[in-house]
Amino acid sequence: MDHATYALKDPGDVCSPALIFYRDLIKANTRAAIEVAGDAGRLWPHVKSHKMADMVKMQMAMGIERFKCATIAELNMAAACGPRHLLMAYPLVGPNAALFLNAMERHPGTQFYALGDSIKAMELLSRAASARGLTVRVLADVNLGMDRTGVGFDRLADFYRACARLPGISPAGLHCYDGHVHEADLADRRDRAAPPLRRALDAAAALAA
Repeated sequence: MDHATYALKDPGDVCSPALIFYRDLIKANTRAAIEVAGDAGRLWPHVKSHKMADMVKMQMAMGIERFKCATIAELNMAAACGPRHLLMAYPLVGPNAALFLNAMERHPGTQFYALGDSIKAMELLSRAASARGLTVRVLADVNLGMDRTGVGFDRLADFYRACARLPGISPAGLHCYDGHVHEADLADRRDRAAPPLRRALDAAAALAA
């Protein structure tokens, strides 16, 4: 850690424990991410790393309109900030489906997205949404090789088409997370990430056709 950068002027005046964040550094990092992406509209920052409405609002002021969350509490926090798009990047199981639909009803100005990798879970969400007269946008979670969640490429087309037949479910694209790719060297990381990315792009084009 760069102790000079993160030094506190009066640490004795800070109650412990306390949450401290460095606004200028976070803004600089966000600007750098936007520059790499080419446009703020291409980013979906995950709120799980900070869980703070102030952070969501700050990034919205910088042009970011899409956010991801992992829990219903994070979903409600982010939705209250009024983003245009909000993704629940965790499967909706048990009572979370109803809580997700509650948030949709409370915030009609936000487009909500759910993840899907199980047709049984999608059927349950379909029944819950249909009972309320709602339609849920669903991103098919694709397994790019991390083998933690997601539908394999061999089953992706069938899963996507099955979701499209469910009332109250509107397939809206693919969710691809290659969290197992973390080589320190950029060229090595690109080489490892490129093959599954190509398969995902080819799969998306085939489904669109």
